Amino acid sequence: MQSLASKFEILLVKPDSFAELYTALKTLLESYNVTFHTVSHPDYSELAQIKSKDAVQAVFLASGRSSIDVIMKEFPNIKWCHNFFTGVDKLLLDETFRKSSITLTTSRGASAYGLTEHAIGMMIYFSRRFREWDRLQAKAEWKALYSTDISRKKITIVGYGSIGSKLGRMCKVGFDMKVTGVKRSIDENTYKEHPEVEKFYSLKDLATACEDADFVVNILPKTEETIDVYNKSVFDRFKKTAVFINIGRGLNVVEEDLIDALKQGKIAAAGLDVFREEPLPKDSPFYTEESIKEKIFISCHKADQSDLLLYSVVDLAKKNLENFLNNKPLAGIVDKEKGY
Repeated sequence: MQSLASKFEILLVKPDSFAELYTALKTLLESYNVTFHTVSHPDYSELAQIKSKDAVQAVFLASGRSSIDVIMKEFPNIKWCHNFFTGVDKLLLDETFRKSSITLTTSRGASAYGLTEHAIGMMIYFSRRFREWDRLQAKAEWKALYSTDISRKKITIVGYGSIGSKLGRMCKVGFDMKVTGVKRSIDENTYKEHPEVEKFYSLKDLATACEDADFVVNILPKTEETIDVYNKSVFDRFKKTAVFINIGRGLNVVEEDLIDALKQGKIAAAGLDVFREEPLPKDSPFYTEESIKEKIFISCHKADQSDLLLYSVVDLAKKNLENFLNNKPLAGIVDKEKGY
């Protein structure tokens, strides 16, 4: 392994935060005796100190603000780019990178534990009326509240990939829920691979898939076909008691239509981790609109942050590093034209 590792070098773009990740990645690379160079965004001031730029064949992007155009210009021999974030839409805005032969991989599935538990937590939060119990406790008031259950309810999971399938299995096995999935491609093997799902729909039938669900959980990526798919025509088909949970992408949702649906009581509540503009502006209606404040739960695009996330992303990086060193196929490869 050491002889293979000595043949190439890696560029490591430091995380904007999450110091534990940086420490773990340094330890990983050092354990394989790989020569690596660390740079930080936004100005990459360390680039001038790197003398062996032609030897760099891989880049680890641990910063969500990485400038791939700068990296490609400075390091012309990059063959593999590993992004520690699942979302790659910002990277793929660069046409030169998108059309290049550089293999792009992500930590796909690494956030499955955190996002699954977060989605279930939001469902329970609304159904068991935790906000109201908390308010009663703060007032030292003893009162009866009637709650509903998530058990034996129907959930529609939109974006049935590695995260969606984990959520679906937990909902079926743990809560005896009726699981419906929305998936880009459906064939005869889809139901065999996912026996927990009673019915699959394609994205074009999103409204139908959502119309009788008690919970709708969005886990879609951002692609041309997924922008604005949750709009008035879809929210109009929701049950009035339904809860919408978005742990996918903010651009999947027409926010004005979601706000209107909440205000008019077309849906009961929304658990929102992602938004079109982040950080969410302080004057956003999601913060200021009195009529919907009690109906929403905001988690600041941190739904996947957990102790298992660090372990999972580093473990995936380790496996892919070993595969790259041994000329084996990489895991989590992104189709750069499709966007995922």
